[in-house]
Amino acid sequence: MRPPRLSFAGDRRVLFPLLVSIIFFFAFGLFLSGGDSYAMWATLTDKQLVAKSDLIVMAELIGQTEVKLAADGAILLLGVLQVEEVLKGDRQQTAVLLVLPSPGAPRASTDILYRKGQRGLWFLRARTQGESGLYLADHPQRFLSATREAGRIEEFRRVLQAQSRD
Repeated sequence: MRPPRLSFAGDRRVLFPLLVSIIFFFAFGLFLSGGDSYAMWATLTDKQLVAKSDLIVMAELIGQTEVKLAADGAILLLGVLQVEEVLKGDRQQTAVLLVLPSPGAPRASTDILYRKGQRGLWFLRARTQGESGLYLADHPQRFLSATREAGRIEEFRRVLQAQSRD
């Protein structure tokens, strides 16, 4: 004897509750995920990364501090980079102020969080053309870790030193 053939087509008493259940579980899954979203960045070539960087330094993030701006009361979180070597930019630079995501602002999927003690090659861009001394590392490729990417750092060092001699 053959088992009965199951068919949901045409049986609305089965199809409708099934559809409602699928929609409910999908919506519940979105609720549990918290609506997290993740940013996507366009990949930069090494040449673009260098060209779009105002300052390239080998440095360590040694601390951070909050600064309240008098003009609008906004709070900036500034990281302090202790510079070991300048590969592009002002060679006399010994410290750099890095603008970090504001601690009081809601987190965005584009926020990149750096920790004290991170050491490596920083590809920085000026925050705005009117401000001097404030820099951003706002793309995942703008920081290469000294411990994990030493080979790439040496490649960049050779290329940038050759460019500075030309």
